Amino acid sequence: MRIILAIMTMLIVVLVLSMSGTRYNGPTEIDESKFIFPETTALPTPEDEAIYTIKQKDIFWDSDEHWLAMALEKESGINWPDWAVIMIGDVIMHRVASPAYPGTIKGVLLDPGQYEPFFTPFEPFQPNERYIDLAKRVLNGESYLTDPDILFQALFEQEHVTVLTYYDEVLGTTTYFCK
Repeated sequence: MRIILAIMTMLIVVLVLSMSGTRYNGPTEIDESKFIFPETTALPTPEDEAIYTIKQKDIFWDSDEHWLAMALEKESGINWPDWAVIMIGDVIMHRVASPAYPGTIKGVLLDPGQYEPFFTPFEPFQPNERYIDLAKRVLNGESYLTDPDILFQALFEQEHVTVLTYYDEVLGTTTYFCK
């Protein structure tokens, strides 16, 4: 590209000199700094793409969607129907809204003694796409436990009023939803 511009520049100089009546005595040194070259944007390199991907991943990895998806995957059984998994999300969202708990999904999940899969040491992981989709649905308002006082869900009966139970036939466990 620079070679073409240099040749064109020399041709223009020759043309201008010939039109001005000045005799051209061969090539002269040209100060390219006086010419305006169009700005070009470099094409993204694989390294640029990797940096972009990492930034997008970081945005996801500390998002409500990511934390909720991890909780839905860890707190439910693999064979649970969507509505049952969403009820776990309901309990988490009720806690977020309650003044008795931290006001964020991450805060609720990391609240000491509350959600066993998130006890320290906890290593964030990439949830299955199904749970990411279910987390989006919960965050968009899909709900099956509309009573905001349903703040508890566990694999054992609690001292609270049990509103609903879900029996996992594969694991042989019952999850209790209480207020």
